Amino acid sequence: MRIKAKNRVLIYLIGVILILQISNLELLIGLLSILVVIALCNKSSKKVWQRFYFAIPFFLTIIVLGFFHTKGWQFTIQLSLKFLIIIIFNINLLSDFNENDLILAMKELKFPNLLIITIFFIFRYHKTFKAEMNRFILARKLRGRRTEKKFSIKEYSILAESIGAGVVRSIDKSDKVYQAMKLRGLNIETLIIEERE
Repeated sequence: MRIKAKNRVLIYLIGVILILQISNLELLIGLLSILVVIALCNKSSKKVWQRFYFAIPFFLTIIVLGFFHTKGWQFTIQLSLKFLIIIIFNINLLSDFNENDLILAMKELKFPNLLIITIFFIFRYHKTFKAEMNRFILARKLRGRRTEKKFSIKEYSILAESIGAGVVRSIDKSDKVYQAMKLRGLNIETLIIEERE
């Protein structure tokens, strides 16, 4: 039996809260191992890795915190494990979840309407952002630049600038589309009204 969108989001939120409360290192490692096995049984290793790929910058940020936090590397290891567990938990529970399911669940759980609208347009216009990023990458290649295989701070700073510019241009384009939709009678309350069977 399919779990309703509202219940899946509720289970996910409760699960994340419980994971964040765990401080036992052995328990975190055991939980991560179990969830990884479940994910690999349900999904191919390539798909699991693709979900992890986007989280690498956040993971690197957590590692950097180990140099500055008062609890040092113990804090970093625990936080890293919790972060990985939450990602795997997301893969296992919400792997076939789409934006319609998420927005419907948020409406049923009485999330603030402003948050629902924001999430809706983030999902709707991620393709616009992707297209903008592809244009920036193509422009760099045409100018004879290429990303080095080895780690380079300069390359990462250029990439960060490209991402920032891409976000700004995507928001600008998305806002124009939204204004055009409003002029044609867009009613945000009626965009998603029921769960698909």
